[in-house]
Amino acid sequence: NALLAQLDTYRLHGVNAVSISLQGGEALSHDPFSASGNSLAPAYMARLISVVEALDVRSMVAIVGMFSPDVTDVSLTDWDAAEAALSVVTKALRPYRNVILNTADKQDSLNHQGKAWARVRSPAEIQHLAQIMRRLDPDRLVGGGGTDYAANLELGTLPNVDVLLFSGGDLAKVAQDLKAAGVAKPMLCVELYGSWTGQYLPPGVFPDAVKQRYFDDLETALSTGALSVFFYSAPWLEGPSVGAFPIRFDLGGQGTEADPGIRWYFDRLRARR
Repeated sequence: NALLAQLDTYRLHGVNAVSISLQGGEALSHDPFSASGNSLAPAYMARLISVVEALDVRSMVAIVGMFSPDVTDVSLTDWDAAEAALSVVTKALRPYRNVILNTADKQDSLNHQGKAWARVRSPAEIQHLAQIMRRLDPDRLVGGGGTDYAANLELGTLPNVDVLLFSGGDLAKVAQDLKAAGVAKPMLCVELYGSWTGQYLPPGVFPDAVKQRYFDDLETALSTGALSVFFYSAPWLEGPSVGAFPIRFDLGGQGTEADPGIRWYFDRLRARR
């Protein structure tokens, strides 16, 4: 409900997508699937559909992530169960055309090791999962990627992987190198800075130099064809991951101690778009 209440504000500021992880993330995580992967907890599915539908009426996109490297209480038992879970979600979202399915958050992360879906660390397996989703929903957009440069290059040229969802790095250089290597598909940087943002506390307070870095990367995304970027600040958006702070969906204020928040970034986005 807190997220839904902010969607009109997001849209007003030029935001056209939000990223959703079915298993949560570093701050709060949970595996909502049954052990076999043949069902998803009804409350989770209802919540997912409510967000997707709310985005749809605003002409906004949901990037729906399947598997998270940060989930700790894993229910799925093995790779077959992971494939079954993927099929359940793909079928459930078939009526909704404003969804890009993300096979795995940061697919190259070492934290995927030891989990039922550990094989997502291989680009070939991302392609395999994309083929499963494509068979179930031929027109579905499917994405994948992570932080590993070589893996992103490979995923950027594989069929059935429609969108490269990469993380981190020097945004301008990464985008330039990927395009130079022949990656012609849309590129989304789903987590620009990662844990780097956790040092700027209290939540919503940003030094001017840090704001400028965000602005520079925003300009890179706006000026580079087929490149999109998601805003990320761990203290504001994933408060429990860096301390006893709440998760915030609102934009707040201008990033100062007297007026904390992330609105300063979205005001710039609104002006530029």
